[in-house]
Amino acid sequence: PLAGREPVLLLASDSPRAEHEVREAMRSSGAMADVRLLAVASPRGEAWGGVEEGANVGKRRAAAKRGFIEARNAAGLVNRTANFAALSSDLRLLSASHGFVGTAASWTSRLALLAITGERGALPPFVMLDRPLGQLWFAGKS
Repeated sequence: PLAGREPVLLLASDSPRAEHEVREAMRSSGAMADVRLLAVASPRGEAWGGVEEGANVGKRRAAAKRGFIEARNAAGLVNRTANFAALSSDLRLLSASHGFVGTAASWTSRLALLAITGERGALPPFVMLDRPLGQLWFAGKS
């Protein structure tokens, strides 16, 4: 922890179960007892015309894409104001971080990493869970 500061874990996720899962993991780990969890609570996914979490697992790409926010937006199912407000809240919260865990394929993760870097004036320690930051799905060798 930083000298004189309470350790805080900041959480922003599009998973409705993420906060519960993280709190359970923290409870089961004695090492996390002194860490405070802060999470951005906002309706996402299913609440915004999306599909239930995990509903796309095992589906072919075309079928899965019908649940993506781009398809829901084209069908008029996305409240753009609420979407932008949620993203802004996430970025404001995460910009105060001293490190970051995200996914390279997520625009939100990449924006959060840029926000943290801008606030700190340096790249923070970070981990991308899906692949290295420079190896996005569209940046492969041709």
